[in-house]
Amino acid sequence: MRLHCQAVTVLASLCVCAVNQLAYAAPGIGRFEPTDLHMAEPGELELDTQVGVSMLDGSSDRLLLPDFELNLGLTRNVELDIDGSFAMEHFSSKSREYLGEPLWVGVKLGLADWRDDAKHRAFALGLQLGPLLPTTNNMRGVGYGGLVLAGLVRGPLQVVFNAGALYAPRYEVLSDEPPARVMGGIDLYLALDNKDRWALLGELGGSFFWKHDFHELSATAGVGWNVNKHFALSAIVLCNALDNGERVSFLVGVTPKLKLW
Repeated sequence: MRLHCQAVTVLASLCVCAVNQLAYAAPGIGRFEPTDLHMAEPGELELDTQVGVSMLDGSSDRLLLPDFELNLGLTRNVELDIDGSFAMEHFSSKSREYLGEPLWVGVKLGLADWRDDAKHRAFALGLQLGPLLPTTNNMRGVGYGGLVLAGLVRGPLQVVFNAGALYAPRYEVLSDEPPARVMGGIDLYLALDNKDRWALLGELGGSFFWKHDFHELSATAGVGWNVNKHFALSAIVLCNALDNGERVSFLVGVTPKLKLW
């Protein structure tokens, strides 16, 4: 894949306003992270793990431990996805507190895929659906989330548009009302060489909560290194636009892949 100048401009603008991939709209809820339409090969297990540090308005700090996504290819168009994240707030003091987001256990479905290999263009549609399970003592019940995904490929640039809704498990700090929201965003991937060894990474996402004031708008920007077909590394700088939480974060990611069958 080859470099596209307009895509560089888009990703550069994201870097100016780089935002946290693990920004919390409120403890126990989590921010919306746009996803891609990449489907693992049948029998392939991929674990995308990120750890890092966030600063919260200069008054506290947060250690991310970790933000993870486990993907298992079941068929060519069906993938099992498990998303979750955990953190330690005020980790540099004795008043540290452990936080967790609901665990989203879902499936990603590839619905359609149109390709023009001669022009290096493609368009794809997909869905991601599944329940959200409580991970801490403060959460009650089971939630559910659903996303519609539309992906475009043009040369080295891959863009995936996300739109959907999510009901999280009830969280006691919110008077036991289930945090419900609509959400949308864009996931960007720009290969920097013909062998797809290096890439620019970016996200822009936001959520509107129906019964709470934890609306959020955030973005990420970073670089990825595909060391080989079984292992990848990444480094991301992040910050948060609307939330009163994290303002800037730094994450490093490790993504091993294993063929199970």
